[in-house]
Amino acid sequence: MSNPSKAARQTRIQKVVAGLTKYYGNLPQVTFAGQTFAPAALLQFLQGDIAASDAVDQARASLTQLVQTERGIQAKTNPVLVAIRSAVLGQFGNTKDAAEVLAVFGYSPRSTRKPRAVELVAKAEKAEATRKARGTTGKKAKAKIKGTPNQSAPVTTPAPAKG
Repeated sequence: MSNPSKAARQTRIQKVVAGLTKYYGNLPQVTFAGQTFAPAALLQFLQGDIAASDAVDQARASLTQLVQTERGIQAKTNPVLVAIRSAVLGQFGNTKDAAEVLAVFGYSPRSTRKPRAVELVAKAEKAEATRKARGTTGKKAKAKIKGTPNQSAPVTTPAPAKG
């Protein structure tokens, strides 16, 4: 037997019930699949299958309606929540200093991303290349540099002013 649709299954069960009533209704007991039933109990058993399918359909329709209601309410609520978050962040900030206040509202401060090792190495190499290109040195290197006067130009002393 294939797996029929729910409607086809219910139709088939209703036809089986009609056939059982017509051909097995006057027997005291019938046995199917190793189970013994009184005809009325068998009919009730099969009607239970149909009732369970109907109950599932009703529950599914109710669930669908509830989900649609929930989505509608959430669609109205979400813009308000976004506005509240913006107002709170605008008033208290989005830094680690405001973490306690933000936690009360259920928000967390913006976290900074830690640079990766590759980025740190590239940054250090770039800084060193820039220092070499500009010829800049640190305090200790500058202190070691001592200037000497230019020997080629004669040193002249200004004459005293007469006055």
